Amino acid sequence: MNELAVYKETQTTALVAMIEKVALTPEADLAKLEKLIDMQERVLNREAEMAYASAMSRVQAETPQVVKNAENTQTRSRYATLDAVCKALIPVASRNGFALSFGTEDAQREEERRITCRVSHEGGHCKEYHVDLPVDATGIGGKVNKTPIHAVKSAITYGRNILTTLIFNVALTDEDDDGNDAYASTITDKQAEEIDHLLTRSKADRIAFFGWIRANDVYEIPAKKYQQAVTMLRRKLSSSSTRPDSTAPGNQGSEASADPGEEDGGEAPSSSSDARKITAAQHKRLEARIKEAGADRAQLKRYFELEHLTDMTRDQYEACDQMLDKRQAKPKATKPPVHTSAQAELADSPTVAGTIAKFELGEIEEALGDWMELEKTGALTEEEKATLADAHTAAQDRLTAKGGAA
Repeated sequence: MNELAVYKETQTTALVAMIEKVALTPEADLAKLEKLIDMQERVLNREAEMAYASAMSRVQAETPQVVKNAENTQTRSRYATLDAVCKALIPVASRNGFALSFGTEDAQREEERRITCRVSHEGGHCKEYHVDLPVDATGIGGKVNKTPIHAVKSAITYGRNILTTLIFNVALTDEDDDGNDAYASTITDKQAEEIDHLLTRSKADRIAFFGWIRANDVYEIPAKKYQQAVTMLRRKLSSSSTRPDSTAPGNQGSEASADPGEEDGGEAPSSSSDARKITAAQHKRLEARIKEAGADRAQLKRYFELEHLTDMTRDQYEACDQMLDKRQAKPKATKPPVHTSAQAELADSPTVAGTIAKFELGEIEEALGDWMELEKTGALTEEEKATLADAHTAAQDRLTAKGGAA
C-alpha cells in the first residue's frame, strides 16, 4: 500500500471514529451528527471517484492496440469487431476492477434503439453512457438483408462496440502485428453481394444460414468461411434445371446447374411453370426415403408449406434429402437422460416452449419448421422471437462443438 493510500485510510478512520464518539455522547447535537455523516459520504464518494479515475488510467495504458479486422462496405472503411475489442480490453478492465452492464431503452426517434452501458468500479463509483442507433434491416440499394430479430441484434452489437471503444478510449490500428488479419477479416463487398444473390436464388433459410455461418448479415461473414458458404449454396442450386444468371455479382461464367431428374431416371417437365418441380421418379424416391427414415410426412409438408409432396420444387427436394440424411445419420440409441419424457412431449407441441425444447433436443430442422409456423400466426412477441433466436444459436453451438455443421 502506497503512502497516499495509507493517508486516505487514516483520514477515513479518524472521521468514522469522530462520528462514533459524537453518536455515543448523550448530549450530542443531531444536526452536527447529520453534517458529519454527510461529510463522510462526500469523502467516500470522492475517494471512489479517485479510485475510478486511477483505474481507468491504468486500463488505457495497459490495453493493447486493436486491429481493425472487418470492413464496412457501406462506407468503405475498416473497423474492429466487438469480439476483437473485448478480447483485448476485458481482461485488463476486469483486472483493474471494472465491470460493464449493457441494456436497451426506447430512443427519442421511433426508428432507433438506445443502447446503454453502466460502467461500475469495485471502489463503488459508476458512470452511465448511451448511444442511439437505427434498427436497419436493409443493405445496399434498400434490399432487406436481415430479419427483424437480426436487425435489432446488429444494432445492439454495434452499440456495444461503439460504447466500449469510446469509454475506454481503445486505440485501433490498421496494421496486424500478429499476422492474423487475413484470418479474422470479413468478406469483400463483391463476395457479400454474390452470397446474397445465391441466398435469394436458392431460397435458403436466412435465419438458419446466418446461425450456421455465425454472422448477423452477409457483410459480417468471416473471409475464412467465404468458400465454404459459396460451396454450400451452389450445391443447393445444383439440382435446378434453370441456368444461373450470368450477370450475378462475382458469378460470371457459371455453368448451368445439373438436372437431378436425369440422375433419377425421370423426364424433365416440359412447361416453364413446372420446370422447378420434382419428377415422378424423384417423388417416388422421396416417399421411399421418408418411410425408410421414419419421418413425418405431414411435418415435412408443413415445413416446406406444401399441400402435396408432388408440389415440391427441386431446391426443396435437395433440402429435404439433406434433412433425411441427417435424420438417418442420428444414432438410434435412446435420448440422453437429461431430456425427460415431459420435455420430449413438449417438443411435439406447436408452441414456443415446444420449439425451444426441439432445439435443445438437437432437432434443429424440425424446430425451424415450427418457428416458421409460429411466425405465420403473427402472435409472437419480440421477447419470444429473441428467445427462439438464442435457442437456435445455442443448438448450432452444441452441434459445432460435436464436430458437425447445420
